Formats: sequence, C-alpha cells, structure tokens
Amino acid sequence: MRKTTLIALFCGILFPLCAQEDYELTHVIEDIYHTVIEEGAEADFEQMQEQLMHLSLHKININQATRNQLQDLFFLSEEQIDKILLYRDEHPLHTIYEVQLIPGLREWEYRFLAHFIEAGPAQKNKIYARDLFINSHHEVDWRIDARNIESNLNDPIYSNFKYRFSSMHTLDMGITLKHDVGSNWWGPDTYLANHCGGYAQLSNIGRLQTLVLGDYRANYGLGLVVSGQMRMGKTAYINNIQFGSQGLKKYGGTGGLPFFRGVGTTVSLGPVETSVWYSCRKENDIWQHLIGANAAYTWKHLRVGVTATQTFFSDSLHIRHKYYNTKYFQGNRQAVIGAHAFYHFQWLTLFGEVAVAQNTRWGVATLVGSKMAATNDIHFLLLGRYYSPWFDNRLAAAFGETTKNNDELGLYAGTEILSLKDWRFALYADLFRFSGPKYATPDTIGGVELQTDIGWTPAKLPHMNLKLRWKRKNSAFLDRLQAQYLLRWQSGGWQLETSLRGSLCTYDPDKHPDARLTTGYTVTQDVHYHFTSVPIVLQFRAEWFDAQNWNNRIYAYENDVLYAFSIPASYGQGARFYLNSRYHINNHFALYFKLSETVYTPTWVKARALTRATRTDAHLLLRINY
Repeated sequence: MRKTTLIALFCGILFPLCAQEDYELTHVIEDIYHTVIEEGAEADFEQMQEQLMHLSLHKININQATRNQLQDLFFLSEEQIDKILLYRDEHPLHTIYEVQLIPGLREWEYRFLAHFIEAGPAQKNKIYARDLFINSHHEVDWRIDARNIESNLNDPIYSNFKYRFSSMHTLDMGITLKHDVGSNWWGPDTYLANHCGGYAQLSNIGRLQTLVLGDYRANYGLGLVVSGQMRMGKTAYINNIQFGSQGLKKYGGTGGLPFFRGVGTTVSLGPVETSVWYSCRKENDIWQHLIGANAAYTWKHLRVGVTATQTFFSDSLHIRHKYYNTKYFQGNRQAVIGAHAFYHFQWLTLFGEVAVAQNTRWGVATLVGSKMAATNDIHFLLLGRYYSPWFDNRLAAAFGETTKNNDELGLYAGTEILSLKDWRFALYADLFRFSGPKYATPDTIGGVELQTDIGWTPAKLPHMNLKLRWKRKNSAFLDRLQAQYLLRWQSGGWQLETSLRGSLCTYDPDKHPDARLTTGYTVTQDVHYHFTSVPIVLQFRAEWFDAQNWNNRIYAYENDVLYAFSIPASYGQGARFYLNSRYHINNHFALYFKLSETVYTPTWVKARALTRATRTDAHLLLRINY
C-alpha cells in the first residue's frame, strides 16, 4: 500500500505537465559519457553534468578562452587544448564551425564542442560590480527520490536541494543540501549522513585566476599529489585518458570524490602561476587541516610544476591491520611533495610526475608516459607507473589497476586508428604486478588486461560498437572475458538501441574444484522518442539478466533525471525496467521523472533467501532557472 501510494504521488505530479526540452543537448551529454566513461571509472557524474549544463548556458568565447576554461571540457586532451590555443592565436575564429579546421580534433569532438563554445571578438572589457548581477543566471534544483521502497519502509526518501548563481564567467555561488535515505532530518548525527555545503568563486579578474571560498577541488599534475578530477577508468581510446592540471575549481556536489572546504586562490604572473589553498573538514569524527601550494611555469610547449601538501589530523589515524593494509598511512600528519612536467611538440607528447609521501617510511611514486601521433588518425600511448608499497597518499587518484595508488608496477600500451572511413579501432594492453596481496584478491600478485573496441558510425546508417575485454589475475579466478555489442538506430524522433553483454570466468581448479566456469549475460532494449507535436521526451528500457556469480556482474549506463546517474550492476537473475521522461514546462521551469523496477526470479529469491523479489525507485526533479 505504501509503495502504491508513493508511486501514485509521483505520477500524479508528473503527468499533467508537458513542455519543450532541449533534447539535442541532453543527447549530446549522454554521448559524451558513452564515449569517455569506462567500467571502473570513479567519476562524479553529478558534477560532470552540472559543469556541462553550466557551459551550455555560459558558452566559452573560443577567441579569448584560457587554458583553464578549456580544461572544463573534460573530453578534450591536453594536446587538443594546445592545438586549439595555437590555432586561434594565429587564426581568430569567425564562427564555431571553423573548429573543424583545427588539426587533432575528430568528428564527434567538433559536435561536442559546438554546444559549449562561441566565436566572439577577443576583447577584455572592464567589469563593473553592477554588471555581475544584471548579466546573471539563477538556478534552483529540488530533487526527491523514493529509493528501494519495499525495503526502506520507515523512510525511503532522499532529498537534494541546490541553488546556483553565475555571471559572466566571473562570479559563481552555490548552496547544496542533501538528506540521505533512512537518516534523521534533525539531530546530532545528521552531519554524518547528510550534506550541507556551499561555495563562492571569482575568476579571471586581472592577474587573479581563481579565488574560491567554501567547497572546492584541487587537481595538479598527473594526480599523485592531489587530484579532484574524474578518473575515467582504463580505456582503449587513449585521448580519453586525462592528465591535465585543472587547478582550483568550485565544488557543488553532494560528496563523491574527495573535496576541500576552506579557501584557495590562483594568481598568474606571466608564465608563472601560483596557487595556495587551505582546507578544514571533519570526517569520521576527525578534523583534517590541510595546507597546499603549487607553482607552475609555462614556456612555449613546455609546462613544469611543483605541488606540496601538508595534512594535520586532530587524532592519530590507526588501521585495524588486514592482509592488504599493513603499509597504509598511520599517524597524525602527512606531507606529500611532487614535481610534474608536460611537453608537447608536433607529433610527440611527453609527460611525467614523481612524488614522495610521508609514512612510517617515505614512499615514492612515479608515472611517466609518451603519446605519439603517426598521422592525424593514428595515435599511440605508452604509460609506465611505479607506486611503492609505502606510498599511501589519501589525496591521490592517478592512473592504475586499483583505486588506491599503492604497491603497483605497471605498463600500459594503447593505440587508436581512425584512418578508415566510418570505422574506429582502439586497442590496449596493460601489465601490472603487486608485491603483496590486495583487497578482495588476497592471492593476486599481478595480471594482464587486454581490450579492443571497434566502432562503426556512418553518417546515415545505424551505428554499431563491439567491445571485448580479457583480464587474467593470479587470484580466485584466472580469466575473465567480457563482451559487449551495441546497435543504435535513429530516425526522426525515434532512437532504438539494442545491446548484448556477456561475461565469462574460468577458475583455478585447485581452489575451486566445483566451479570451473561461470557465465553471465544481459539483453537490453532501449526505446527513446522525442515527440514533435507534443513536447514530451520518453526513454524506456527493458533488460533481462542472468549473472548468478558476482564475478560475472555486468554494468550498464542508465538514463536518469538531471544531475543524477545510474550505472547499476546486473547481478542475479531477473529483469529490470525503467521509464525516464524530461520536460521544459516553459523557459524557466523544467521537470524530470524516472520510475524503475527490478524483478528477480523466484528461483533466485529462494536460493538467496531474499525477503523481497522486487526493488522499486522513483526520482523526481524540479528545475527553476531565470
């Protein structure tokens, strides 16, 4: 009865409303995720979409854009940003379509860029305080979810409120409030489950590049010292492996990747750019005070920098020793310092970073690589990494096999070929080794991973993509093979997408004599329709899955309401359905709604002794902007 009432409440609010939606932009953002994100990514999707939606409203003037602004477009590599800046300095753009003349950009990147840039005159007018409020944009988002309605009978409600103010790429302010499922709305323990934050940021005022107060992120070098960027995961498309220094950026999310709370500033003195920041946050009843600094020097195609952080804890960190964490950091203070370099010239790019972190013994980490362009359509990437067992930096998020940059030796090699019309080929191999056991894989000492990705994207015919990934580890299972086939067809307002995904694991017979081979698969059918006569956009999915072993779980991206993302693991045996819809009631009001349900087979429910065979979720978001 409670479940029916909640669903009826959501639907009753939703269905009387109809409006126009900027369907093309939303579709482009989804394409960016499909192109950039891989399984294993640790990306803050909420922040990514918020950043892109912001840039769609406040487009970057390509003729006077700074490197820092272009780095907000995370689908661009550092080499592509260099080429854009070099081209526009020699040939100012009159229209955005001239970006097609810039070497190093591919067809889908032209299409992505067109939604976030404009070609205006390169002039710097004096900014007056009154202009910041006259030429401003306000946005209010209120989201309410009813999550896992069957199980969370007491309080299944998740609530999220945001207010955003932005003006002229100069002033940004925001407030974020979040209430988690099952937590108290008021009381002494609400801080642990809920989130309350805000920020204010000034940008591009004379020599002041950034001044941020409140919640923010810092990202410098390749991520060994401090990184707040999105880790996209291993990918065969080597341009999507990001190694940029995005500097200090406001943070308006609800807790994903690590963020700071305090004050930070970046000042530009010609070729030298310096940043300092301070943060004070409470996490797990321990106060963390952090002081950080960065100095970077740019000369033509060369950029070098030094980054240092010092963290003080109000109480010593003690670890309950397990087989995998005996060399993790313990204590009440930690210093980390590193140096990075990036050089790009014509067809060659060289980059690297080395860092040391304080522990019971000082730990060292190194990440070096080179990217080569044999032609404009053929690229190679070679990347080597060494993270010593004593290197344990809580702020690091660099490239690696595991999410923690600790005790790892690896070599990655990838290539991408686009020289054949309508075809896209990508391949990578990654070798890695550990000196000791890792979490959840106590017998692992190393392994190898291979992936190939083949895409066919003709101008008018259906698009297809085939992806194969094979991984071998010296652990409980020896081999894991994953395959994915996707077929997409679009005509008018219709878009159909059929995908088949499979997973196969072979086990060590000495450790698992009764389980030599396990399999899993999903069959997914998506139907999207953008009405022309009636302003409604509907997205429907039906998925059937059978992956009864956790090692055979399969991840698939799902459409969701604005600033919300779902990449659930299909595990077990059953089916999943969802209906997602998007509206613009008028120029100032928009409504988003999603209803999803997962149904498990009676056999699976009985075998696992589950109390419920279904899970139902409903998401509703109201957006006001003016």
